[in-house]
Amino acid sequence: MLAGALVLLFIVLDLTSRSNPIRVWYYMRVVAPTQEGRYGFTAELGADPSCVEITSVAQGGAFFNAGIQKGFVPREQTCLGISQAELFLTKLKETASGTVRLRFSVGGCAAYSGSEARIVTVSVPPRLPANSALQRTRCARR
Repeated sequence: MLAGALVLLFIVLDLTSRSNPIRVWYYMRVVAPTQEGRYGFTAELGADPSCVEITSVAQGGAFFNAGIQKGFVPREQTCLGISQAELFLTKLKETASGTVRLRFSVGGCAAYSGSEARIVTVSVPPRLPANSALQRTRCARR
């Protein structure tokens, strides 16, 4: 009975708050490692969990080649209350090939609200194999 009530509570939370902590955790811990390895970056949540900050960029990776740097903050537009982690990582995950246009603020999460947005076009790298060494290393660090 208690387990059923908890499941119902999680469903209600998910339906009423798209940026709830469980959903943000899922995107940052489950979806992020694959996309970080694929595009060559790492990201972390800021003090405010609605802010995701690029914390490193791998030389020669897709983000490096596009000019994205440490301190860039994804700033996808939404009016639905969806977290930046979900918007940003879903956009990376669902773009299979070609290019993807991303919006960023510069200066880290501290400057997020007042900084000017930059549009960056990134060449989409091929998807990583499910058991790639890079993906396993990235997942192990979390």
